[in-house]
Formats: sequence, structure tokens, C-alpha cells
Amino acid sequence: MSATLPEPRQAVAAVAPSRLTEFFEYMRRAFVQAGEEDSVLPVRAAHREVAGG
Repeated sequence: MSATLPEPRQAVAAVAPSRLTEFFEYMRRAFVQAGEEDSVLPVRAAHREVAGG
């Protein structure tokens, strides 16, 4: 089963709310990299890492 983006965000908010800003910045960098590379792979990799899978 794959987690959707809201699931990791909710988990971070529940478990470590002080790191929510760090989570958003991490995902923002993944999206910027994806745009630069014209590829979804950076977003998939970041999502997979955050979701623990």
C-alpha cells in the first residue's frame, strides 16, 4: 500500500509538529528538482523516503 502526500504530512504534524516546516521545505526542493529535470522521479523518491517505503 502506498501513502498519499496528505498521509505523511498528517503523520509529521502529529508526531513532530516542530518539523513540519522542514517537511514542506524538503518536498518543495523535490518539486523544484523535478521541474529542473523534467521528471517526476525526485518527487517520487522524496515521497517514498518520507512515507518510509
